[in-house]
Amino acid sequence: MATPKLKGRTALVTGGSRGIGRATALALAREGAQVAVMARTAAEVEQTVDEITEQGGTSLAVVANVGSEAEVTAAFERVRRELDHVDILVNNAAVIGLPATLAEVSMAEWRRVMDVNVIGAWLCARAALPDMLERRRGKIINISSGAAVRALPRLGLYCISKAALDHMTRILAVESKPHVQVNCFYPGVVDTQMQAELRAAGAEGLGSELHEMFMGFYRQGQLVAPERPAEAIVWLASSEANSVTGRIITSYQELEAIKAEVAKKN
Repeated sequence: MATPKLKGRTALVTGGSRGIGRATALALAREGAQVAVMARTAAEVEQTVDEITEQGGTSLAVVANVGSEAEVTAAFERVRRELDHVDILVNNAAVIGLPATLAEVSMAEWRRVMDVNVIGAWLCARAALPDMLERRRGKIINISSGAAVRALPRLGLYCISKAALDHMTRILAVESKPHVQVNCFYPGVVDTQMQAELRAAGAEGLGSELHEMFMGFYRQGQLVAPERPAEAIVWLASSEANSVTGRIITSYQELEAIKAEVAKKN
């Protein structure tokens, strides 16, 4: 039986109670990591933690809002106290925002989306990095989107937030070399609650062209199961990816090319 890839590591997954975050938390635990599952909804967090413990893993439920500096600080202090220093941070928490043009979007909505999608990722990275740098090991995986490089009408705020996350990844990677690896991954169009919300917005919310695009993904069975990006995240969190940093990985094909590149060097 193969040795688990992440034995002896502690991971924290934001937005870990559903979708990609839940699948990632479970996958990290299966590979031997003890996993802190962080999200705002207590019942859903507890459900994910229960699944991990039922499978023999070690997990901790952390109810917190990533956009709150005080809550993030308290969350990391609790994880250190009850599990260990965070070796793997998966910045997965995100909100799509209310569909609106940039001319229409309110300041409150701008702040809400940026607080979760950008400031939350930065707060968690800032909380994790001192220990990672001191211990000379660590992985930060930011979950971005193809929206970062597209101009999607009425979803512009989400697009801007993901573009910011991409560039934050590059900067964190440069500042954290050589011991901490920071990468960004585009999981594709995944079968999550966010996709359901987009379909529910209707043509009146998204505009007919964009709504039809998202409905087409659903009707044609093109949505990716959350377990697929979870597998990619596990690899990026493992020692196999120690030479990979500062990468904005935009597809599964690109990830496979990186894996082949790494294998060739080894």
